[in-house]
Amino acid sequence: MTTPLDIIFQQTDTATACGEIIACGSGPGFILGDTPGSRLAADGGTPGTSPFTAGTSSGPGGSGEICVMWEYVPPVDADWLASNYAIGLNIDVANGDLEWTETYVCRINSVCASLEILGTLKPGTPNNLGTTGGRAFIVNCSAVPAPGVGDKIYILLMFRSKTGNLEEVDVLPNMTIVGGITPGGTFTELGTGTFIVEGFQMESQQELSLEGASPGFELDIEVPD
Repeated sequence: MTTPLDIIFQQTDTATACGEIIACGSGPGFILGDTPGSRLAADGGTPGTSPFTAGTSSGPGGSGEICVMWEYVPPVDADWLASNYAIGLNIDVANGDLEWTETYVCRINSVCASLEILGTLKPGTPNNLGTTGGRAFIVNCSAVPAPGVGDKIYILLMFRSKTGNLEEVDVLPNMTIVGGITPGGTFTELGTGTFIVEGFQMESQQELSLEGASPGFELDIEVPD
């Protein structure tokens, strides 16, 4: 069995290089909310500690507006595989009159121009933001066989107001985004609990998981500073 490893991108307090943009092209609901917020996620980044406000007055019946955006740059030579992306959102100050309705995972280029939509999620029941704490949407995304130099992932989270008035939450950017982006190597299982590690180009410490390893199997990898 050969298993690729996903890079874990940590949400941070750093503002996005592209700012708050309507990535993924245009379409119904592709409008910035009244108070949008965007942050960078980074391989080996420091979890954010400063909440930011995000909200919209887009009312019931609509698909919502873009309120939260995450941006990250995969390492050079990384593989962009077809995979489920787990996109975290931590609510620091809740609001039961606001819902997380849709999520879009997009590819943009080095100058922040939209290239394609990799995946979307429009759940039948929106995620109500009336409780604090972390939650995640899982978005199935397509592969990118030949990403351009400097291409980025840009993720749009769309919220909807249940009242039609401006409703806001505070978001703490300290969760992770995982899925699809691998450092280009694999674990190849030779036998029970025996693996070959090859082909990786790691630039920071990675949090790794193994599928198919025997109970109690441990693997230590040292990554040069």
